[in-house]
Amino acid sequence: MLASSLLEGVSLETLVFKVVLLFVGLQEIKSMEVKDSLDRQIWGSSTFQCEVIDPMGLSVGIASLWDPSLFNATDSIKGEAFLAIRGMWLRTIEKRTLWNNLFNLINSNLDYCWFVFGDFNVVRLPKERLGSIFCQNSVCHFNKFTYSLGLLETKVGGRRFTYMSSVGDKHDKLDRYLVSPNFIDA
Repeated sequence: MLASSLLEGVSLETLVFKVVLLFVGLQEIKSMEVKDSLDRQIWGSSTFQCEVIDPMGLSVGIASLWDPSLFNATDSIKGEAFLAIRGMWLRTIEKRTLWNNLFNLINSNLDYCWFVFGDFNVVRLPKERLGSIFCQNSVCHFNKFTYSLGLLETKVGGRRFTYMSSVGDKHDKLDRYLVSPNFIDA
């Protein structure tokens, strides 16, 4: 979360394009025409979706904006002085689809020895991620996929982390080598 003092004097347009904001919440808006002006003034020419509670009387308005190519809003709840947006990050949906497809493939051929490997772009434990956000939801889906098939993680040599950012501030263990239980018996 960014403190407002850090953002003082920085335009929202600058934040959207330089920091790459994916979801923006605005409070104390005073314009009734937020939806029409946001695309030009804030979001630029790229597409966006938004939900707004217009200002009424002494109450100021609230707005939420997001990139629909990254976040799928399924519902909005508007109340007195609050706006809630329910949805799911599309990358989460894509990952869940991947785990389901792999599960169905492996589960339909349990007699085969399976060796599943690659950069899964998800960690299994908090200690496998330093300097970046630990997403419990992604971990839950990935672990459910591996546990439900009984996949075993093979130990490989090398460094503790398989990804490090170019400036060295983020470290993650993303590469995995998983085998089916019958792989070991073969």
